[in-house]
Amino acid sequence: MSITRITCVADDCGTFPMDEALVQQLKRTGETFTCPAGHEQHFTDSPESRLKRRIEKLEARAEELAEERDAAQRRLESFEEQADRWYDEAQTEKERRKFAESRLLDYATGVVEVADGGYKWSCQCGARGQKLFEEVDAAQVAYERHQRSQCSVDHGPEVTVDVRE
Repeated sequence: MSITRITCVADDCGTFPMDEALVQQLKRTGETFTCPAGHEQHFTDSPESRLKRRIEKLEARAEELAEERDAAQRRLESFEEQADRWYDEAQTEKERRKFAESRLLDYATGVVEVADGGYKWSCQCGARGQKLFEEVDAAQVAYERHQRSQCSVDHGPEVTVDVRE
């Protein structure tokens, strides 16, 4: 058993003996104790213990921030996935509309774009041009020639279609 001399906080009290193990326990817990004359006192934190608590708080805060960062990263990834889905849906809708518009244009004008920017004509009577034209105007001329000479369908007045993307 080791004894340590403790100085009382009261100016006129002096010192008193205390067991070293009890001193260490009181320093760890921060509990209040009294001197033999009844003056209440406690040990203040050592710079070491204050730094240790500060480090623990900073480490806990760093952990919280890392969790927040990870949650934000997951939300960002979720938003990116949703944006990709919306983009894919928009592209699909754009392709569907383009196809529908080309069918409408085909019906109205008889000319349709086929592979690699080439054009062919088709008529309501079922006739189809076999030649692949490089320009839409050339395909339109061939279609109109078919209508004037060989077509069995009365096309009536010219139809104008406004197709916008």
